[in-house]
Amino acid sequence: METYLKEQVKLLRVICGLLVAIVLVLGITSVLALTKIERITKVTENLNAKVDRAYEAAAPVGIAAVKKGADAISNMDAKELGDKATGGVKEIGGAAKEKAMQWLKGTNPKKADKE
Repeated sequence: METYLKEQVKLLRVICGLLVAIVLVLGITSVLALTKIERITKVTENLNAKVDRAYEAAAPVGIAAVKKGADAISNMDAKELGDKATGGVKEIGGAAKEKAMQWLKGTNPKKADKE
């Protein structure tokens, strides 16, 4: 019986030793994880600060570009723009009609252009 108790005590010591080792490993791992998380947090904060500075620097340029674009649109004459677009469409239509007529007559439009 005495040897049985000695073996049990020995096993309890081994188990306690393993538990202490596990607790130490978990403690070290948690410290390393917290250190890494702190580093990631610092990098993120630095990146956010850089983005904020870039945004603050670029904002006036963007606002000026929007204002200039709005001014350009407000200064456009819609009637004149429409007339120019209509004239261009008429030219394209006339050229297409001419090519279609040449094709229907049997002449090759590409050869007629070269001659």
